[in-house]
Amino acid sequence: MIFCEVSDNNFIAKISNDIIENIDIFDIDEVENFIKNLFKEFIKKHKLRGEVELDIYTNNYYGMIIDIKTDNDFLFEDEVNVRIMFHLNNIFLYEIDYFDILENTNIRNCNVYYYNDRFYLEVTCNIDDKDYFTLLESSNILWDDTTIEIVKNGVKLTI
Repeated sequence: MIFCEVSDNNFIAKISNDIIENIDIFDIDEVENFIKNLFKEFIKKHKLRGEVELDIYTNNYYGMIIDIKTDNDFLFEDEVNVRIMFHLNNIFLYEIDYFDILENTNIRNCNVYYYNDRFYLEVTCNIDDKDYFTLLESSNILWDDTTIEIVKNGVKLTI
């Protein structure tokens, strides 16, 4: 499953494990080939040109998130200059309604952090597809540097 969000000159591609299950996300060459194939289609679809930066975040239980930033200040005819930065083995947190997740899923043995009046779930084991889809539909996923602050400063619970 691939989800894409678009805002201004930024794109977020969220790629679940079912798409990349046969890819070793820690084998840079394999990931690079996958990204090249995916990115070719993305460039065509969104007509990207100029400078493009890909920040690729990976997680064993989620898959991959690609944060795509474009800079149209340096436009070249039919040319795209791509910079790729890999962030391996990241912490992905899901902003959740704690009681909703407890009541409507069988997700257990995972970490929950309470921080700034919000609950964040860290998936630390495999969960079934039904629970995974429920989690995706009822949460917002965080993957950047804010997750480190939440893990360091939040109150850790376990469900």
